[in-house]
Amino acid sequence: YSAVFRLLTLYLTMNFIKWEQLISLFRAKMNLKSFMEKQIGKTVSVLVEENNTGRTPDDIAVKIVSAKIPNKTIIDVKITGVKGDLFIGTI
Repeated sequence: YSAVFRLLTLYLTMNFIKWEQLISLFRAKMNLKSFMEKQIGKTVSVLVEENNTGRTPDDIAVKIVSAKIPNKTIIDVKITGVKGDLFIGTI
């Protein structure tokens, strides 16, 4: 989260957002992380976009570790991990 804190500190020093907005943004980030961690082990449908990356119905990016999957394919993926704001998954 150090990059997030640096960015938020920059915003604060430049007076672009108020303290309440900073707290809301941080809570949203923590909620997303908590949600993503709860998905580990679950199988979700993923629309493959390119280079074995795609998006879940919740619009979260997924890197699929497998052989090449054709673009515009909907495939069931087991979520095996989280890296930043990205799921890692396998078929």
